[in-house]
Amino acid sequence: MIRVNLLGVPRKPVKPGSKISLPVPIIVMVLLLLTSLGVCGYFHVNINDRIKELTAQKNSNKNKLAALQKTLGELTNFESAVTQLEEKRKTIENLSKDQSLPVRVLDEVSRLLPENMWLLSMKITNRTLSLKGTAYTNDEIVAYIVELKNSKLFIKESVELKQSKERSVALETQGDISLYDFDIIVEIST
Repeated sequence: MIRVNLLGVPRKPVKPGSKISLPVPIIVMVLLLLTSLGVCGYFHVNINDRIKELTAQKNSNKNKLAALQKTLGELTNFESAVTQLEEKRKTIENLSKDQSLPVRVLDEVSRLLPENMWLLSMKITNRTLSLKGTAYTNDEIVAYIVELKNSKLFIKESVELKQSKERSVALETQGDISLYDFDIIVEIST
């Protein structure tokens, strides 16, 4: 094969087995590209490792949270049980404290009751005593109220005559007599 140089510049002859030289900018670009790929790969590996660590930590925290919520539920149940026991204890204390109250009230009411007066009912509700009865005169009812006010077992200001009503009863031997039905409410002191 014949080679013809048309430019007129003499060419150097190429030796067999010699290297072809590349321009420097191409070599620099290839090196920068390889370095960039290496740096990106390094960051990729680091970020993936960090994601794995954070995922493991998240799962660990979820397990701890579940255990803590279980403990919190048990603690709440325990607190409610303690509250219920405290309420039962207070109820028992109140019952044992108030156990002698009806006896004391009955004793005081009967001790203060005049001769010509009869109780028909007596009811204690939340430290309130309700008395219903009958007397021969209104004066006996008033005297009984005064005695209740002077008693240390009852609150003086709370003694109240709710009703006093006269009714007539026919007796065979004495004819008609007047009786007075009354309703008294009084607070019991503690």
